Amino acid sequence: MTRMTIMTKTIVIGTLLTGILTSTSPASGAVQGFVAGRAFLDVNENGKRDAGEGTAFSLYKVTNGGSYFSCGYTGKDSTFGVPVSAGTYWVMPIAPKGFRTTTPIIKAEAGTDKPNIVEIGIVQDVSAPTDYCGQYSPKRVIRQNGLGLLETAGAAGFNTLLIAINAAGLTDALNGSGPFTVFAPNDLAFAKFTDEEIAALLADKVALANILKAHVVSGKISVNDAMNGAVLQTLGGQTLKIEQKNDEIFINGARVVATDINTANGIIHVIDTVIVP
Repeated sequence: MTRMTIMTKTIVIGTLLTGILTSTSPASGAVQGFVAGRAFLDVNENGKRDAGEGTAFSLYKVTNGGSYFSCGYTGKDSTFGVPVSAGTYWVMPIAPKGFRTTTPIIKAEAGTDKPNIVEIGIVQDVSAPTDYCGQYSPKRVIRQNGLGLLETAGAAGFNTLLIAINAAGLTDALNGSGPFTVFAPNDLAFAKFTDEEIAALLADKVALANILKAHVVSGKISVNDAMNGAVLQTLGGQTLKIEQKNDEIFINGARVVATDINTANGIIHVIDTVIVP
């Protein structure tokens, strides 16, 4: 079975692009490709680079979801390039002090000869704190739009999550007026399951619905609304405990890696672990 993913886009990177700054050593084994990208000023805050939006100095992090990660500043032309061995990686945008990110985590496949550039969107926000290169440190992603929760997830490429929601029979409920707060597992979270485990979950509607409901809370709860130690009641009757550790936010042990993606009928926060009741 081919693993389904929920990332915004799949980037295939094989050769170092002209002008990209090489900044680290391979994760393991021989170099067979590069994970590369550039930062840009996302003036209209739509999460993609449009005509007239120039490059910007920022930070980046590349991880394989395990012990390997590389983190640093964009260099010449606001670009970066990380030589890696063949495999699957994730680029996690990091905004410097006074800025916040507008792009979520992006999946990158290294090891082929099809170069592309990961786009990291940032926008000025004088109240934004300094992010740092912790292995899974939070990335603030604030985006206003007129789309609903599922439309927003679909536009962002959260394919596996949408397939699971549909398989569990929860599509109509989450298309309702709400509002709802959704703690959405990212691809790093789903990658912790084997293909067989994912297939088994998709085949068991009751178990799948129980797991997904553990990620949804009634009401619209932003990060500013959440208090350390607060306990939330999910749609499935489970409880979620919010904890703050070293400027990071955790929900039942799952690390929050992107926050405050606003939608017409709720808000999405991205987490790095699937919460299993």
